[in-house]
Amino acid sequence: TGGVDLVIRLFDLRDILLIRELQRSRETIDSARAFLGEHQSLRLALLSYLFGYRSTVCTCVLDARGRPRSEAGYAQVRQRPGCPEWDIEYLAPALDVTARAPATWDRLLTGLCLLAAERGVVRLYARPLRGELAEEVLGRSGFSVYARETVFSLGTPSGVVSHERGRWRPMRENDEEGMRRLYAKVTPHLVRQAEGGDARSQGSLLPGEFKLCSGEWYICERDGSLEGCLGVRDGRKGYWVHLLLGEAEGCDAGGLVEEGLALLAGRPLLPVYCGVREYQQSIGRALAERGFEAVGGRSLMVKHTTAKVKVGTLKLVRSLENGVNATTGVSPGVKSGIRCDGEVRLGVDSSSR
Repeated sequence: TGGVDLVIRLFDLRDILLIRELQRSRETIDSARAFLGEHQSLRLALLSYLFGYRSTVCTCVLDARGRPRSEAGYAQVRQRPGCPEWDIEYLAPALDVTARAPATWDRLLTGLCLLAAERGVVRLYARPLRGELAEEVLGRSGFSVYARETVFSLGTPSGVVSHERGRWRPMRENDEEGMRRLYAKVTPHLVRQAEGGDARSQGSLLPGEFKLCSGEWYICERDGSLEGCLGVRDGRKGYWVHLLLGEAEGCDAGGLVEEGLALLAGRPLLPVYCGVREYQQSIGRALAERGFEAVGGRSLMVKHTTAKVKVGTLKLVRSLENGVNATTGVSPGVKSGIRCDGEVRLGVDSSSR
């Protein structure tokens, strides 16, 4: 049984042709980017390599040295602003392209998790479309679903944006505490744990998945406390709206949705998308009443790479009678090692293929 030398390493210029070829059949794991038609993988990889954006976007290449080209692949992740967390955006090749794609994903995800742990990344996130094979393959690599969303779409906001901005105002830095309280009030505890929303040392103003939106942020207040927050994320093919509203009696979800759509006035008339979680039923009803239609769903998945453990006080001993050898298994048939130069080697026994 011979071994196969599979290397997962960071992108460099020798990978341009490989990424260019594979990105035509990639799988978009950040499903919001699929709706918005955002960046190509090669462009992001080159920007990261040439201009030092490695801390923001990381492209990992599975280089099957001496093996068929069909065993190669890549994964592209983005770090959340100010947080030790990665979002998986793309994996290639897509699962329906070749029968070997699931095994390629397994190896990519194994190496990616090892690289993340080495760099101090504590959580990896994926948001595939619900019910697709991607969720099953991610689950085999230790990702678990912590929430599900229904994606609503409004074909064009032209008939709705005649309202004034009303109660929404631009977010200020001193709104941090109010946003955290609102997030904690309406988000189940297990979801907050999965999103790191209970940790106050993340260095990010926004809690949970709201860290993702790099666009504009607005909030509304009532009786001195935050009633809602809204983020707008622009894309080539549309807008993605992040919306969080309080569930207190008297919360005017419908009015706030209409006034929020007014923020898009004067922009190109493109579709508007909004993900609504299972525990945000009032937002879903308000969107449906104003012309939005459910166009699909997505699963929110997380994998924790590290965990805090209590370690007892170490005591020196003169000697050990027997030596101790420890090995850590990553997945069946895979032996892993990691080097500090950003390269992971996966020794795969041919008997497991």
